[in-house]
Amino acid sequence: IMNRDLENAIQTKDKFLSIVARDLINPFNSIMGFSDVLLSNYNNMNDNHRIETIEIINNASNELFDLLDNLLQWSRSERGLLEFTPQKTDLKSAIDKSISLVNLSSKIKNINIEKHLPLNNCITIADERMLNTVLRNLLSNAIKFTPNGGQIIVAIEQSNNQYSISIIDNGIGISAENIEKLLEKNIKFTTSGTNNEKGTGLGLVLVKELIEKQNGTLKVESTEGKGSTFTFSLPVWNEQNEINQADI
Repeated sequence: IMNRDLENAIQTKDKFLSIVARDLINPFNSIMGFSDVLLSNYNNMNDNHRIETIEIINNASNELFDLLDNLLQWSRSERGLLEFTPQKTDLKSAIDKSISLVNLSSKIKNINIEKHLPLNNCITIADERMLNTVLRNLLSNAIKFTPNGGQIIVAIEQSNNQYSISIIDNGIGISAENIEKLLEKNIKFTTSGTNNEKGTGLGLVLVKELIEKQNGTLKVESTEGKGSTFTFSLPVWNEQNEINQADI
């Protein structure tokens, strides 16, 4: 057992270091390169050019933040140190917050994000940070694999005591074989987005782990060339399940 634990620890360290060494370079290059352009040519730029350059820097900064947050949460999860703090959470507010965080990325690709949400309040019990990470990753993933001018829908459906939250895109889709690879913890698998966006291969693995940590499930449906739907479940809040979660 000790040898297996040691081997897992070494694999975790190697994967962490390879991601840090390779995937941090792209956003850093964008931030440094375009900030140099802005600094050197500011007086020769018109307002539109300045705004475009600042947007690129901002987008790269958000990408860097997302990457580091994913790495930290994944590392804690691998070492069994990920804290789980379930609390009463407003699903609609969480969705609005996550959409605002990816707004620039969707704007750059002219992707429209629609919300199909119930009129009534949607209150769940969840770890708010984990939920935000899940939503941000699924939205970022949908933007990555949706072509310019595409559409993404965020929908909530309620059935009995459970919410189903779906992120639906009309992007390039994923084959069944690749879905398995993307969700497999021990396989390093990444694909480029429609604008050649890069990823760590950690996003969906982390999403799956964070959803399962909250006793939810992740379901993926996709057709190549037509798009993908990622659906996860969370409980409808009531006083009883808050008591039960507090006992975990």
